[in-house]
Amino acid sequence: MSDNIRTVPDATCTFCGCVCDDIVLTVDMDSHSITKSQNACVLGKAWFKEHGIEERPRALIGGREASTEEGVEEAAQILANARFPIIYGLSDTTCEAQRVAVAIADMIGGNVDTTTSVCHGPSGIAFQSAGESTASLGEIRNRADLVIFWGGNPAEAHPRLFTRYAVTPKGMYVPNGRKDRTIVLVDVRRTPSTPVADIFLQVKPGSDFEVLWALRALVKGRRIDASEPPGRRRNPSARPAPASRSPRRRSASAPGDRRRNRSA
Repeated sequence: MSDNIRTVPDATCTFCGCVCDDIVLTVDMDSHSITKSQNACVLGKAWFKEHGIEERPRALIGGREASTEEGVEEAAQILANARFPIIYGLSDTTCEAQRVAVAIADMIGGNVDTTTSVCHGPSGIAFQSAGESTASLGEIRNRADLVIFWGGNPAEAHPRLFTRYAVTPKGMYVPNGRKDRTIVLVDVRRTPSTPVADIFLQVKPGSDFEVLWALRALVKGRRIDASEPPGRRRNPSARPAPASRSPRRRSASAPGDRRRNRSA
C-alpha cells in the first residue's frame, strides 16, 4: 500500500436495496483501488473491493483500438442499420444514462428490455395489474411494530437490514427497538434469518399461495375448511356464481310471419 491514501466518509453502497450510506472508504490513489470499506457488510466489502480504474481502450472496433468518436460513429451505424433493435440490460446504469437509452430506442423504433424479465418480471406484471403496498425503509424503521419476512433470507441477502431498519433500531413509534417489534418469518426451510424471528412458520414448498389465501380469508372473518385439499379449495373470498339460466326458447317462424308481426 502506498502513502498516497484518501479517506472518503459517508460513502453509499448500492449493492442491495439497503443503500447503506455510512460507509467509510480508504482509497489507494496510486493503484486506484479501494483497500478498506469500514461499516460495510460482507457483501458490500466484496462489492467495493471489485471497484477500481482499469486501463482499457476507450473503444474497440473489430478488436482494434479506436477513439471515442470512431466508436460512437460505429455504434450509430449499427443502430441505424438494425431491423429489429433492442436495448437490453441497464440494471447497473445510472438514471441519466437510462433516459438516453430510452430516447435512442424511441428514435430508432426499437424495444427496451431489462434484466427484470428474467428476475422480477412476474412481480412487475403483478404490480401493474393488481397494485403494490409499499413503504420506505425509514417508515419501517420508525413505525413498523410487526414485520413479516415471507420467503426471504435477509441475514444473507441483505445483512444490515435487521440492524439498520427492520429489527433492532429504535424509531419514532418504536422507541424500545427490538422489544417493540414482533418478527415473523415464513419459509420452506430454516435459514440463517430464522433465529431472529419471534414466530417461524414453515410451509410446504409450492403452497405459498394457498397459505396466503387462507390467511386473507381469516383476516376477512371467513371460515376455512381445513379438510378440503388446498388445490381444490374454493376461493374463500369469492362470491358464489349466479345460477345458470337456460336459454330462452324462441318459436320458429317464417320471415313473412315476422314481417306481419312487426306491421301489426
